[in-house]
Amino acid sequence: MTRYMRTPLASSMRRSPFNGLIAHAALVKKCAQPLRKAVEAYMAGDMETYREEAKRVMEIEGQADRIKNKIRKSLPKSIFMPVDKSTFLMLLREEDKILDYAEDVVVWLGMRETSLPPDIKKDFLALLTQIERTVSAYEAAIGRMGALVLSSFSKRETNHVIEHIHEVHRYEYEADQLNHRLSKKVFQAEDALGAMGVFHILKAINLLDQIADHAENAADRLRAMIAR
Repeated sequence: MTRYMRTPLASSMRRSPFNGLIAHAALVKKCAQPLRKAVEAYMAGDMETYREEAKRVMEIEGQADRIKNKIRKSLPKSIFMPVDKSTFLMLLREEDKILDYAEDVVVWLGMRETSLPPDIKKDFLALLTQIERTVSAYEAAIGRMGALVLSSFSKRETNHVIEHIHEVHRYEYEADQLNHRLSKKVFQAEDALGAMGVFHILKAINLLDQIADHAENAADRLRAMIAR
C-alpha cells in the first residue's frame, strides 16, 4: 500500500484528518454571522453591540486555532492520509487565515470610531456581502470532502468540488472589483473623513478583502490536493 492510496474505509475515515479540517471550516461559517453583525453595528455607531460581536469573532477564531493545532499534532499518527501531507497543511493554513483576517477586521475597526457617509457605508456592506459569498462557496467545496474521500476521489464527487471552486474564483474577482471602486470612493471623501479616517477605512477594506483572497487560496490548495 502506498502512502497516498485512496481506500474508502469507514474506520479510516473516523480517524481521518479531514474530519478536523471540516470542523475547522465549520467555524469559518460560524464566524460569518458575528462578523456581519459587528460591521453593521460599527456602521450604525452602536459600539456596545460592536464590541459584543467582535468578542464572538475572536472567540471563534480561538476555537479554530485549537482545532488547527490538534490537526497538526495528530497528522504523524494518522493511519489514513490519501493526499500529500504538505498540500493538506497549506490548505489548513489558508483556511485558518480566513478566520485570522476576520479577527483582524474587528480589531482594526475598533481602534478608531470613524463616521462614514451613507454611500460608503452601503458599499462597505456590499463588499462584505460579496466576501461572504466567496467564503460560502469555499465552504460548499470543503463540505464535500467527506463524501469525496469515502468515494475514493471519484470523478463525480471531484467535479462537484471543482464547480464550487470555480464559484470561489468568480466571487473573489467580483469582490476585488468592489474593493477598487470603494477604495476610490474613500479617497474622494477625504474632506469628510480626514486623512486618518481615510487611512483607517482603507486598511479595514484591505483586511476585509484578504478574507476573500485566502478563501480563494484555500480553494486553490483544495484543487491541487484532489487533482492527483
